[in-house]
Amino acid sequence: MKKEAVYTELEYHNMVFRYKGKNGTYDLFQTRYRQTIYEYFRYGRGIDQLHADRSWLKSRFLSKIVEERLWKEIRRVRKEDADAGRGNEGLY
Repeated sequence: MKKEAVYTELEYHNMVFRYKGKNGTYDLFQTRYRQTIYEYFRYGRGIDQLHADRSWLKSRFLSKIVEERLWKEIRRVRKEDADAGRGNEGLY
């Protein structure tokens, strides 16, 4: 798996998006199953790869997930990931 990656796992009829960062794995959000989204993220996509490769713009569902939800959640989790790496978990 890549250094920083987003991947999906199936749980019942939902897909759970997970972020693998430097200090662990975090749940981002879940959404209902869509085959195109699941196949795109099944083996993981690196964050750099998502920025460089804009093939997700071809699918309406993929672009909606990536543009509206994924970047916002990644920013939130990266902040948590950085705080966990410094040991500042109890400051908030």
